[in-house]
Amino acid sequence: MNKRVSNNQKYFCYTKIFWLIFVFNLLAIILPLSFIINISEFRINSNGILTLFIIWYSSARLAILSAKGLKRLLSMTFWVFVYIWLGISPLFQVSVGRMPWPITTSEYHVTYALIISITGLLFYDVGMFLAGHLIKTNNTNYTPKLILDERKILLFAPISIVTAAVIIVAFFGGFDIFLLARAVRNAYLNELYSKSQLLLLDNLLRAIIFVSLQSVFVIWIRRTNNYLTKKNILKFIFLIVLIVLNLYINNPISTARYRFGFVVISLLFIGLKWNEKTSFPLWTLMMITFLLIIFPYADLFRNRADVSLKSLEFLPIYEHLVGNGDYDAFQQLSNTVAYVSKKGITWGKQLLGVIFFAIPRNLWPNKPLGSGEFIALNSGYYYTNLSCPLWAEAYLNGGFIAVIIIFTVYGILTKNIEHQYLSQQNGASFLDIFVPFFAPYQIFFLRGDLMSTFAYLIPNILFMLLVTKINCKR
Repeated sequence: MNKRVSNNQKYFCYTKIFWLIFVFNLLAIILPLSFIINISEFRINSNGILTLFIIWYSSARLAILSAKGLKRLLSMTFWVFVYIWLGISPLFQVSVGRMPWPITTSEYHVTYALIISITGLLFYDVGMFLAGHLIKTNNTNYTPKLILDERKILLFAPISIVTAAVIIVAFFGGFDIFLLARAVRNAYLNELYSKSQLLLLDNLLRAIIFVSLQSVFVIWIRRTNNYLTKKNILKFIFLIVLIVLNLYINNPISTARYRFGFVVISLLFIGLKWNEKTSFPLWTLMMITFLLIIFPYADLFRNRADVSLKSLEFLPIYEHLVGNGDYDAFQQLSNTVAYVSKKGITWGKQLLGVIFFAIPRNLWPNKPLGSGEFIALNSGYYYTNLSCPLWAEAYLNGGFIAVIIIFTVYGILTKNIEHQYLSQQNGASFLDIFVPFFAPYQIFFLRGDLMSTFAYLIPNILFMLLVTKINCKR
C-alpha cells in the first residue's frame, strides 16, 4: 500500500515537472519563434528585448501555476492577458515597426510604456506575496460570509426572465433585433437612445439573466439529491430557459465576441470538474489558442449576418497582432505616455467618470469621456472606440505612483479572493458565481477602458448580492 502511494506521489511530481518545462518552453520559446521565422522584416531592438522579458516572465508564471495545478482562475486569465497583449503583441509591433493605429509616439514613449508594463507586473506579484504571507500566518479554512440563498435564487430566476422579456419587447422592439449584425443593431438602437441609456439597458438585460443562470446552475450542480422532486424539476426548467435565453441574447451575431465567450467559459468553469494534474495547463493553452487564432475571426458578423467563411481572408497570426485593433492595448498605453508627457496626469479626473458612469451625460455635461476615447481623440484618431488597459488608466490618473499602488492592491485582492475561493467550506457562496464570471471577464477588464468594463461589472455584482445571504454560521 505504501509503495503504491509512493509511486502515485512520484507520478504526480513528474507530472508537475513535465508541465512546468513544457508550458514554459512552449510559450517562451517555441510559440514566439514559430512566428518570428516567417517574418522577413523582423528586427529585434532594445524595446523588443523588454517585450521578451514580459513574455518570459508571464510564461514562467503560467508554467509555475500549471505545475501547482490549483484552480487559480483569476491568476490564469491575468497572465494570459499579459502574455498576449503586453508580451507577444508588442514584440511584433515594436520589432516590425507597425501598430494597429497610426503611430503618433516616439521610441521613448514606447520604452517608457514597457517600463510601466513591467512595473505593474512586478508590483502585482509584490501584492500577491504580501497577501500570501498574511494568509500563511492565518492558515485556516475560509468560512464564506456570503452564501447563495436557494429560495432567493428560485424567486430571482422567473423575475429575471420576465424582466428580460419586458426590456426586449418594450425597449428593443422584440427578439428579432438579436438576429441583426452588431453594426446594424447598434445603428438602429442609437437612433432611439443615447449612448448612456443604451449602455444601461443593454447591460441591465445581460447582467440580470446571466447572474440568474449562474446561480441556478450552481445550485443545480450542488443539489443534494437526484430525485424528481418539485424543486429539482423547477431548477431544471429555469436552467434550460436561462441557458437558451442567454445564448440567444449573447449570440456572436449581434453581440461583442467577449460577451459570448465569457458566458460560455464561465459556465464551463462552473460545470467542469477540475483536475489538478492537467486542468490548469490545458485551460491556459486553450485560452491562448483562442485569443491568438480564433478571436480575430470571431467578429465575422459585425457588419453582416449572412457572411460565409469563404469570404474570409485568413492572414498570418502576426499580421493580426500588428494590424488588428483588437490588439491595440500596448499602443494605447504608449499613446497615454505621450499624452501625459505633453499635458500631465489627470489627477483622478478620469476615474470620476468610471465611479459615476451611470449618470447620463445630459445631467453631467462635463462628464469625462472613457479613457480609450479620450486618448484616441488626443492622438488625432478618427475612430475612438479604443481600449485603454489598466496600466494606462493608472498612469493617466496618477502617474507612476498610481501604477505601483493599483497593481499592488490588485495583487493583494486577487490572492485573497483565490485563497477564499479554494479554501471555502459550508456550501455555495458568492465567490462560486463571482470567480467563474470575473476570470474570463478580467481579460476585457484589463484591456479596458474602465468606464465600459465597470458599466457591466457593477450590475453583475449587485445582482449577485441579491441572490446571497449573510452566513450566520461560524
